Amino acid sequence: MWKKTVFPVTLVLIFIVIAGQISYIETLNIAVYAYPYLDPLQKAVSYLIRQFNPELNLRREAPTVAPNTYWLVSDNLWAYKALENYAPEVSNAIKSRLIELASAYNLPKDRQGLPISFKHEAVLGDTVPTPFNVTVSYTLYSNDYTLKTDIANGTDVMEDWQEYADLLLYAALSKHWEGKEEEALELFNLAKNMWDGVGINDKATRADGKYATYKLALLLYASKVLSVKLEFEEELIEAIWRMQNGTTGGIITDYYPSGEPVDYADTNTETTSITVIALTYVCTVFSQNFDEEPAGAVPQGWTVENPDMCSLTVNETVFYGGSGKSARFVDLGIGYSYVGRMVPSQNGVIRVKFAIRAEIPEYFMFYIDDGTVPYDNPNGANIYFMPNGKLAYYDDSGWHYLCSFTVNTWYRIKMTINIPENTYNIYVNGSLEAKGAHFRGFGTVTHLTRMHFGATTAGAPVGYIDEIEVKVFHPVISATIDIKPDTLNLRSKGEWITTYIELPEGYDISDINVSSIALNYTVPAKLRPTAIGDYDNDSVPDLMVKFDRNEAIQVILDNIDLEELYQQKIMTVTLIITGKLNDGTPFQGRDIIKIVFPMLRRNRAFLI
Repeated sequence: MWKKTVFPVTLVLIFIVIAGQISYIETLNIAVYAYPYLDPLQKAVSYLIRQFNPELNLRREAPTVAPNTYWLVSDNLWAYKALENYAPEVSNAIKSRLIELASAYNLPKDRQGLPISFKHEAVLGDTVPTPFNVTVSYTLYSNDYTLKTDIANGTDVMEDWQEYADLLLYAALSKHWEGKEEEALELFNLAKNMWDGVGINDKATRADGKYATYKLALLLYASKVLSVKLEFEEELIEAIWRMQNGTTGGIITDYYPSGEPVDYADTNTETTSITVIALTYVCTVFSQNFDEEPAGAVPQGWTVENPDMCSLTVNETVFYGGSGKSARFVDLGIGYSYVGRMVPSQNGVIRVKFAIRAEIPEYFMFYIDDGTVPYDNPNGANIYFMPNGKLAYYDDSGWHYLCSFTVNTWYRIKMTINIPENTYNIYVNGSLEAKGAHFRGFGTVTHLTRMHFGATTAGAPVGYIDEIEVKVFHPVISATIDIKPDTLNLRSKGEWITTYIELPEGYDISDINVSSIALNYTVPAKLRPTAIGDYDNDSVPDLMVKFDRNEAIQVILDNIDLEELYQQKIMTVTLIITGKLNDGTPFQGRDIIKIVFPMLRRNRAFLI
């Protein structure tokens, strides 16, 4: 729970009769709550959401210096990507608008129809041409607002493009997507070497005398994509967060060598978006589907530890999905038999997914383990096809049985594995079957680095595997939120705002850590009262929590146009609820409510 500091503040309400004379002045004593620690990433996401203009389905460039300017590339191209997991409905709205405008203005597009600049789309997985041409800024529309985009299609080629860190990183990402890893690393290292302990000191910095924060985030993102650990990563991230506006959550782009923001500093969409993208990038550690491998061969990267007892070969007659190939495991029933492969060592939270099918079950099993002991006694996460027709996992206390299975049927297994805790959840075809399962060797495993399929001495199983994937796991679960009251009277004397939280299928509502729940990233939920029930009678369990009404109202007032409230008397606002499960997995959802500031008798209220 956050510690809070309470500052007394007087909110003055001036009531004006319609004739124009002030007839009544009222003061309300409320409290402003300051929370010393808030998740800076969540604040950055909240900033991006608030910059969204629902009439245009775009985000403005900056709140102060360019509140009516909207850039397609890079601002909104990156913003849609940044919010994919946090605010999918807003992200989709921006993406659709970008595609629409790219077509309307006949702009260069990628394979999805999104506008491109021949630079910035490399962040999204597209390739870009090198060397770069000079960038031209185009004004597409200018009236009540301005619509712009950047395109690197000038007639002149930038002969010095390798002196600019951002261009080097776009090129490095592009080479990586092309599969040219050596070239990608060479370009990446040129940019990395421009770090001077303060920021990225490239040609632009030397010319302007200021550093650019977005280049720090871009370097961090490229390092994750290329799986290159920056030795100064912590310093770099600290430098980014020093440029975060503590009130709005947005990131300032330009700063001086002293580390202070430039005099005219403003937060903007571009820098905040690439920061969110970089810090939430999910790294695929390993992926294999066997489709491009020759039938009958041992799959690439796999080792048959005891070929006199078992085999693993690429099979083209049985596969997961509509087409492709799989790998077929056959045990001869002589003894312990295993096929395995090493994966990059992991020590955090990972997600392992694979398709598996048992033709002859008899203890056909999968493990991901620490690789420190022989295959016949592995320590880690596992799942078995048991002779009794049940799936099961094994830990130091013995067998734990899960759901039933049918032979010759594909099952999609997902494990979310918390290595520091030595625990994991098991999902079968999307259904949670085991929560908080203990590793075999519980309390002794510090990393996972080996994956294997096999059998015990008890049977001679035959089975298939396909579409294996290991990812560093930090998802944001999309929760369904219902906030009561639907209409909030700012003058009422109520004590609480009540919220009902539902999680999607596969997650357990009782897993929510109540102390992590916050409204608009700021107001913490009360630890009591809480209740699990089904408030809306939709057969999906929900968690009821409460927030202090005055604290919530203060946050709302801090983020709306008070003059508009005075004019309209009623407004709609979007409230965001965030939190975490007990294993650290974050969730987020939102609800729209109305706020009302009723007039006293025939008087009007104006907030100052």
